[in-house]
Amino acid sequence: MAVRVDRHADPAVFWRDTQAFLERDEAGNTQVLAIASRHAVEPGDTPPAGFTVSGAGELLAAALLTAKGTLFLTPAGLDTLRTLNHAIAEGGQVVTDIVAEKSTAETYAQLAGAPFCTHVGLRLYRLEAVSPAPAVPGAMRQAGEADFDLLCAWQRAFFEDANVRESVDDIPQLVNRRLRTGGAWFWEVDGAPVVHAGYRQTPIRSARIAPAYTPPEHRGRGYATTLVGDLSRHLLAQGRFPLYLFADTENPTANGVYRRVGFRPAGEHVHLMRVDAES
Repeated sequence: MAVRVDRHADPAVFWRDTQAFLERDEAGNTQVLAIASRHAVEPGDTPPAGFTVSGAGELLAAALLTAKGTLFLTPAGLDTLRTLNHAIAEGGQVVTDIVAEKSTAETYAQLAGAPFCTHVGLRLYRLEAVSPAPAVPGAMRQAGEADFDLLCAWQRAFFEDANVRESVDDIPQLVNRRLRTGGAWFWEVDGAPVVHAGYRQTPIRSARIAPAYTPPEHRGRGYATTLVGDLSRHLLAQGRFPLYLFADTENPTANGVYRRVGFRPAGEHVHLMRVDAES
């Protein structure tokens, strides 16, 4: 079977050519699906380059490569990844990070000809129904424009806690988009925010919760469990189903929170980092 790789500089064209393929496996394609759909309508100054691998008239894989070298991959087999790696290498850009379903990321790293190490393990969770949880003081509130500075500060703290090396968007862009789409929420106690959770709708009917951040002084009191649970109920009531989120496999607190809400493991992803790119 003849296999070919096409490079897409225009995010809208990449999305047009991959949407149906990406939506067929939402759990496996979740990262590429989210980034591709967003950049199709908001390309930004330096949108990621899109790659498609096709053979026998059908798509076999899709990938996005950021200007800084982070490669987001859909699940794919050895031969498909070998073809993609060859095409990217011929283009001259260095892949410094790989984010994908675990076996796909590890296979690509072996083909890349450079040493990679695990930066963070990413357990994908799926929720269909919210589990009951003990009541805590306070109430959920949707964030507004007046919360912009606080949301930026907490997003920065979340990135530091999660050891995020690169975001496809900068923090003000992320926060502005979350506010514009109604995807930023707080749990408040006595009128003061103690936890933030956000979400992003997908082009289909699901949604992915991210981030969920509690400042250190408010942790261990059940606020995050309550906010994520109530936000999940809100999204399910709006017809968003199922719900997804990622958790660091080495963070037992976060994994415990999401399991108590009712999220169940749906896949193992990983962020691999090129060893000589540690900075």
